[in-house]
Amino acid sequence: MVFMRWIHFTGIVFFLFLLSFCGAPHPFKRGEPSPPVSNQNNSGTQNVTSGKTVFLSKIYPKMVDNCMVCHKGMGPPFNLVQDPETDYVTVLTKIVPGNIQASIIYKKVQSDTQHDGGKVWDTGSLELSNLKEWIESEK
Repeated sequence: MVFMRWIHFTGIVFFLFLLSFCGAPHPFKRGEPSPPVSNQNNSGTQNVTSGKTVFLSKIYPKMVDNCMVCHKGMGPPFNLVQDPETDYVTVLTKIVPGNIQASIIYKKVQSDTQHDGGKVWDTGSLELSNLKEWIESEK
């Protein structure tokens, strides 16, 4: 009887072990460190959303939709290659962390500075709000 319970228990444990490898793919590559956690937000509570996480979840999908048409493979000054990690590093060069007004990408998407593609996101839009959130979270 005890042996049967032990067999049943180990079977359940083994099943749960196998189940842990199923499901949605993990968003990070093997060996890649977890994204950093920013220190604190304006309210003084800990902010668990890193700048990279905000970029990959909120900014990058919109950039693929709105910016890739012109910036895919065009070379400098702003080349997107449709690889989220590489494009993250590229776009980081177009911001001043924590300073929206000094960030060239923020100006470009509003057409506050020369941008052949014109205005990309309207003032007050969710996309522009997310871009602001991302730039501020990169401090």
